[in-house]
Amino acid sequence: MDATYTTKEAAAILEIGQHTVIHHIRRGNLPATKHGRDWSITKHDLDAFIQQRRTPGRPPTHKVCSRCHIEKPMDAYASKSTEKWGKQNACRACQSLHYQEQRANGTWRDAEHLRIYKRTYYAAHKEYYSKKHREWIAKNRDTWNAWRRAWGRTPIGNASNRQRLLSRRARLKTTQNDLTRAQIQDLMQRQRHCAYCKKKFSATLPATIDHVIPLSKNGPHTLSNIVLSCQPCNSSKGNQLRYLL
Repeated sequence: MDATYTTKEAAAILEIGQHTVIHHIRRGNLPATKHGRDWSITKHDLDAFIQQRRTPGRPPTHKVCSRCHIEKPMDAYASKSTEKWGKQNACRACQSLHYQEQRANGTWRDAEHLRIYKRTYYAAHKEYYSKKHREWIAKNRDTWNAWRRAWGRTPIGNASNRQRLLSRRARLKTTQNDLTRAQIQDLMQRQRHCAYCKKKFSATLPATIDHVIPLSKNGPHTLSNIVLSCQPCNSSKGNQLRYLL
């Protein structure tokens, strides 16, 4: 006895949507037998349909629109990289009508609404995205450093770096500031290892000055608030409060 498939199983084999399989059945392109609320398709009929329509693994020449349910050429669909075969599920005409309806009933989101929505969503999930960002940087350190250097040479990046430097100088003027160069030199002679990772300083791992309580959190620029750390630890710490062991 020949094997039979449901529309869902046939859709998985054909790599198309289940509604597309039903559309071909109703148009007579795919022979099937009504079985309750579903259809039953024999293996022989499914193999013949595959042979007639397309070679498995190659993009189809036509696609059924998810809105008007009419089979149209692939050129009638806009590109979308995340969808199957790189095309949207709805044709251009149906998408245009859908956008017009959204504009008419007030549910359309223009560029400004989308910008506000994205900012609000990011603010509500900032910890999650910050964690994902730190994990990506840890895995792609060279790529991140190259991007930061290239971005710093752009007009926007250069202006941002200068603004950050000016803000730091302004904080130094308003906070307690009695750290001298002699104190820094004495500290560099006494402390030979990073205060956080405990690695020894060298020519390839130089020492940098780090504020235990960051200046952005009203930390003083004094010897009691200064430690020496390597550049990776200093950069990863940022303006966080990290207690020393």
